[in-house]
Amino acid sequence: MSASAEDAGPCLLTDLPEACLRGIVQCLWHDARDAAAFACCCSITRGVCDEQLLWRELLVQRYGERVIPGMKPSPEEARPAELGGFLFYQGWDGSEDTDVQHAAAGLAQLAKLTQDADAEAFTTSGKVVKCLKPQAAWRHSSFRPTEGMFVRKAAVQYRQLKEPQPAQDQADDAWPPSVPGWVYFPSCVSPGHFIDEPQAALARYATLQAVLHAAARPGQRQHIIAVTTEGETKGKLRPQACWEVHPSYDTGLYVRATAVQQMRLVPSPAVPDYRQLCSKLQQLRLDAAHMSCAWLNDQYLSLQETRDSPAGSGMALLLNSVWWLDVSGSIPGGCHTTNRPGGM
Repeated sequence: MSASAEDAGPCLLTDLPEACLRGIVQCLWHDARDAAAFACCCSITRGVCDEQLLWRELLVQRYGERVIPGMKPSPEEARPAELGGFLFYQGWDGSEDTDVQHAAAGLAQLAKLTQDADAEAFTTSGKVVKCLKPQAAWRHSSFRPTEGMFVRKAAVQYRQLKEPQPAQDQADDAWPPSVPGWVYFPSCVSPGHFIDEPQAALARYATLQAVLHAAARPGQRQHIIAVTTEGETKGKLRPQACWEVHPSYDTGLYVRATAVQQMRLVPSPAVPDYRQLCSKLQQLRLDAAHMSCAWLNDQYLSLQETRDSPAGSGMALLLNSVWWLDVSGSIPGGCHTTNRPGGM
């Protein structure tokens, strides 16, 4: 005989399945303070709210994938694929501009397209190469160990191509490589302030390690304070709070160790702290109702209620016929430009 609902007693919060508790946190996500209050109920709710995967899910829900830093790839993912009937030339591109691009195709599909078209090769960027350029005219296109060109073995033989070097000799042992004197910041991009574009480094050096060693050599190019994984060299960096997030772990910045100390840069964690990232992004979301604005005369600038505003007040600043905008103030952890001409 089953007990009645009255005999069962009240359902406690701690009796709920973990999936239900996660659902409650998701409902509270519109205000992180409510989620924090829920975490203070007991050790069980605290454990649910501490889950990094949950915070990652909530970040994607609110801000999209573009704010999520990449995870470090496994050793298997950092090695080039092996395809039967093909040899891999790491970092090389022997295609012509007229070759057909298949950007959305995977490696197996590209291999089949190459064989079906009786082509000679394909690049990891998606080009099916009908007829290879002479090997001396190939372009060095990437430092990454998984990027380059797959050439059919038959084409290697009848064109008498030099076979690629073994994987352990052709590139860095680990990617991104660890180089003394440099600190790597994964998934970080600081636009602008470049000295040399990637094409210059690719034409001059065989590996990213060589670029970093050359930039760090005493008395040589000391004005370089950062190098990207693409080979771009930089003489200046934006404030760290203004760096952009790249979804791939192995796309990032190498910064001189001395510059890291001088700029007081905070090293990136090996595993992203999604809750801390959420807190940072929440600080950057200013409510228009809390801003003081000059020229708020409903002609140039107006403060109006709008359905599209993500702010808690539902208000937004609307710009009309503004030729210039003078912004002054302080945004914790953020960046702004003052006296920037517009033409809006």
